[in-house]
Amino acid sequence: MGGHGHHVGRARSEKHHLGSLLDWAAQQHPGSQVTHTWSAQDYMAVNLMPFFGKLPRGKGHVYFGTGYNKWGMTNAVAASLGIAADILGGHVPWANTIHHRITSPSGALSAVSLNAGVAAKLASGWGQLAAEGLKTEGGKVLKKDKDQLPPAPAPVVPDEGQGQVYREGTRPVAVSTVDGTTCKLSAVCTHLGGIVHWNDSERTWDCPLHGSRFSNEGELLEGPATRNLPPAGKA
Repeated sequence: MGGHGHHVGRARSEKHHLGSLLDWAAQQHPGSQVTHTWSAQDYMAVNLMPFFGKLPRGKGHVYFGTGYNKWGMTNAVAASLGIAADILGGHVPWANTIHHRITSPSGALSAVSLNAGVAAKLASGWGQLAAEGLKTEGGKVLKKDKDQLPPAPAPVVPDEGQGQVYREGTRPVAVSTVDGTTCKLSAVCTHLGGIVHWNDSERTWDCPLHGSRFSNEGELLEGPATRNLPPAGKA
């Protein structure tokens, strides 16, 4: 069963999406039992056309396929046929349509809209942390006199399976507890600086900008980021 699609890092609760899908499946197939659940992260081209062939700047030696638009079981097979034909010197007429990609006005508009959404998420993520900081500090300029400073906040320790993003001074911090171990990381994605979001279903840190994903310990799981999330204070 599949469904309840959403952008990586932008759902309020991934566990809620999964629960809704499981409820629907139980209604449609009474008596069925769940054996596995997972979430797939699909790359989608703005013009909804798959993209495969020679990798740009790959000097003609690297081939790739992507942008299957949630139809990987068919589009991946089509891509493999087209790539095999290119390598072996064959000719697949229908592949010419994909190799000569033209961005339509609607596709260009979709790209602009997508990038505007990314910029909005970047601004809202940092803006929310700034607002929370002002709320914590009462919106006042704090004096440097140690007697005028507020007491240090108690360490944040989320419940098992939970994660939280907050601000320590000017630094965004991501803290989570998984299997009894609490990890405290920088909350800033190492790709383009988005504020990561806790995935309560897969217990990962996901970036709402371009879908980079990290384990609860900060290990990179999926790009476009290429570096792990560093420990808090070492970003």
